[in-house]
Amino acid sequence: MSVKEWPTYLLRDIPEATRAAIERDAEENQQALIEVIREILCGHYELDCDPVDSPRTPYTEGKDEMVLRLQPALWSAIREDAGVGYGSTRKTILSILSAHYA
Repeated sequence: MSVKEWPTYLLRDIPEATRAAIERDAEENQQALIEVIREILCGHYELDCDPVDSPRTPYTEGKDEMVLRLQPALWSAIREDAGVGYGSTRKTILSILSAHYA
């Protein structure tokens, strides 16, 4: 399955401290923010997720919303954890990211 076919999720309103920590990691490792986020999420679920080669700029500062393109197995794990309910996916993702940087 092509990366373009992976599930996407629009993540909004990342808390400032978490966003800053993700940006630091992205800058230090010359990675895209989404790559840092995917690594954290895959690590949380103990999934072996290969990085995605992207011709885009490796680091983007200050965006307040991001489109996450996630491996199907990762998306399934997040959805299973999140269950149903308004905002449950967002809460699950932000909880994992916040715990990583705690």
